[in-house]
Amino acid sequence: MHLKRIYLRYYPPGLTFEMMDGQISSWREIQLLDLKPDSQVDAVVEEVVQQEGGAAGQRARLHRLVSRLLLALRTDATRTHTRHRTLRAHILPLTNVTLNKAATLCATASYDRQCRLWRIKDGASETTLKGHQDVVFDVTFVGKYDELVATCSFDGTVRVWESVSGACELVMAGHEGPVAVVTPLPASKQFLATGGMDTSARVWDITMGECAAVLEGHSGAVVGVGGDRSGHLLYSASFDGTVRLWDGRSHE
Repeated sequence: MHLKRIYLRYYPPGLTFEMMDGQISSWREIQLLDLKPDSQVDAVVEEVVQQEGGAAGQRARLHRLVSRLLLALRTDATRTHTRHRTLRAHILPLTNVTLNKAATLCATASYDRQCRLWRIKDGASETTLKGHQDVVFDVTFVGKYDELVATCSFDGTVRVWESVSGACELVMAGHEGPVAVVTPLPASKQFLATGGMDTSARVWDITMGECAAVLEGHSGAVVGVGGDRSGHLLYSASFDGTVRLWDGRSHE
């Protein structure tokens, strides 16, 4: 087993180590919840190495990553947050908002049945995604470079759009009622997960444009879905007051 990659998480502060054993990836998270602006980089690095022995040869790399975390903490301690701009996004109330990974685009969803993409730099409208026949309730960026946008609607469909042109690439139907949440699954950019008012969660293959699995068992609307980085685990949260964990391969 060898270390492939280290991921940095600013809040809550932590590091994730991706390990490879042949063709199989596994992840180990190191929480740095006690990190303070006056923490010493070398001491933190040694603490990390003690918890993850596979990182012993990566001290210089860890030093850079921990330094970035501490810089962010020290900046946050003195920063005064001010309003960047206000977007007059839609004529009806908004339901959701999200940013792409590069923080260059903002996506908004609304009761007006539209999703709009905005440039963060100047607040200009980049494109409008039209096609849903009812409230657009959730929106998320999809793909390694956020080249796609996924939306779900009370019209019962999930749509996938090209984020630059705004062209609708896929319309996927299957939920028997409004769709409340859509999210990409971190194990593969090929799959989306959705939850609906019909009490089911679904997994969608966006390369094929079809439903790959239906997760049934809740007795209330499913309003939260997701999965782990390995693809071994899926989860769903419902208005029935429960969270269910599902096998990511058998979907049971």
